[in-house]
Amino acid sequence: MKATGAIYLVILLTLFFAGCSEPVELGERGDSKTRKVEIADILCDPPAFADDTVEIRGELKSAENLFLSKKGQELLLAPVGFRVPDSLIGGKAVCRGVVFYHEEMGDPGLAVNWLKVRPPKRRAGHP
Repeated sequence: MKATGAIYLVILLTLFFAGCSEPVELGERGDSKTRKVEIADILCDPPAFADDTVEIRGELKSAENLFLSKKGQELLLAPVGFRVPDSLIGGKAVCRGVVFYHEEMGDPGLAVNWLKVRPPKRRAGHP
């Protein structure tokens, strides 16, 4: 019976430490005095943020392009000088960058200079 308790303890500790992934930082941090805004703010009034350096939070999503998502709204991300690994998709992120207008998509986007992501929690057996 004691062996069973020890096995449960090992499993619990493994799950605990697996969920404590350290954040990953990509790009150049730059000036920390950026304006903190919501994705909704940018989407509602893109011209008000054009060429502004901002900081936003959300979840990294990927389909054909990379997006930051929060409360059902998405903002196109264009990393500048770095690539975001697929292992970070689904993670919670803080992004700093310059707001731009993507003419082909007809939507605003963010040219990301710095990104800090807490990797998503992966379930056993899932990539």
